[in-house]
Amino acid sequence: MALQAAWYIALVWLILSSIHAFLSTFHVTSLVYTSFLNRNGLSVSPGHFRIYWSGCGTWVHRLATIPGLRTWFNAGSVVSAILLIASLPVLAVLLLQTFQQPPEQAILKPVIPGVNVPWSQMVYVALTIFVCAVLHELGHAVAAVKEQVRVDGYGVFVFLIYPGAFVDLHEEHMAVISTLRRLRIYSAGVWHNFVLAALGGALVVCMPTLMSPLFATGQGAVVVNVKQESALYGALPVGTQITQISGCPIESVPHFASCIRRIYSMDIGYCLRLDHVQKQQRLQNHPIGSESTQAPHDCCGPSQSDVCFAYESSQMHQGSVCLNARNVTANRICRSARHCISHNDDINQLPMVLGSLPFVCAKPQLDPTSRLLRIQHSLGEDVMFEGNPYLVFYQVHATNYSPRWRWASSLRYLPVFLEFCGVYLMSISSALCFLNVVPVYYLDGHWVLITLIEHFLPAYVPSQRARNKFAHAVLTIGTILLSANVLVALVGVLR
Repeated sequence: MALQAAWYIALVWLILSSIHAFLSTFHVTSLVYTSFLNRNGLSVSPGHFRIYWSGCGTWVHRLATIPGLRTWFNAGSVVSAILLIASLPVLAVLLLQTFQQPPEQAILKPVIPGVNVPWSQMVYVALTIFVCAVLHELGHAVAAVKEQVRVDGYGVFVFLIYPGAFVDLHEEHMAVISTLRRLRIYSAGVWHNFVLAALGGALVVCMPTLMSPLFATGQGAVVVNVKQESALYGALPVGTQITQISGCPIESVPHFASCIRRIYSMDIGYCLRLDHVQKQQRLQNHPIGSESTQAPHDCCGPSQSDVCFAYESSQMHQGSVCLNARNVTANRICRSARHCISHNDDINQLPMVLGSLPFVCAKPQLDPTSRLLRIQHSLGEDVMFEGNPYLVFYQVHATNYSPRWRWASSLRYLPVFLEFCGVYLMSISSALCFLNVVPVYYLDGHWVLITLIEHFLPAYVPSQRARNKFAHAVLTIGTILLSANVLVALVGVLR
């Protein structure tokens, strides 16, 4: 899927680049087309599209007159300096942790559509990246105008499928202002991303309170959508609350995910009386206390409702029997026959059958990645599912929010939308904040570091050459650490 999407993206850019090359070189269209691009600030190259506007809009100048901006950007300078100092140890720790934990637990991950982000959510991702990038660059522009530095231009771009923004500051003005004024300008973008990440986190935390007049939480995972290709399409109606899966209680979407992981990692069986199993075996002409000569998956034939179950008694007699899946999964869950004894039962008082406990733990005979699930929900009878449990989680889109009134069900996508916005705003804006504050060549951290060095070190290190060597050493370390983290994260996501 990811490879197919990559081919589609490459094909689109190939077509656009070919059209651009043809219009730029064909003698009939080249003059008009080139003039149109230059007049409108458009630029096209393979994988990259840019729009550039000269000058600075009057609205930016109006924003720069807001009272308290100097204090606002001073706070940003302090936060950026602290984050820059902390970024190198953090990158070193993250790099070490990537070799000590599974790739899915990594904190720093690249956003790759179809691999670690579903294509259905790429609209949220693209819009969030665009908003974060625009507000990042707006911070630089407003801070520059506030410090009387000319903004030569600004623009937006698309690289492959990722949007972004930039500002062009007048270099001569930047060179003559004080280091503190430069620091306020360079750190403004990181500061805005820091604030956006905090706002996104606050939205996620406050969502249950904000939605409480319309939606209740803690009542299960509420189904918002089921993919049409799923076997559960039509079986789980939109709006139903999934309250339990194979004995695992569900109060929220995180519980939903936790139950899926737990069920996949366990070899679950169901408690049955031994005499009942033996009766079914006699009816099916299976020898009692020994294995069937049929393959485990074939003992039920083409039945849609029956499943082949294997059991083992305390006498180590094994067997397989074809049983109705819905009836069996209504019994207590077990991993061995001893799990079938209630906490209130006295093993010495239970009747013995063939010198053993009167129970067996019957486990469905399925392929290694499949499980037999019993899904309990609020709008109908329990749903049976046979297959990989992770398909249930990925094909059933659920939310924590259950409508308090019937008319509120028409707004069921509102908490989903706001939650996605909050999560992506927090994660993407914090990632942009961190990536830009790290002392890496040509990113914001580069210029913040140089400015901090020029402001604080001259009194202790008078030599300009020595200060430059120190700055390049820190930038080299930061660039290597960040590149290594990104490379390792990319390999972990793609493998």
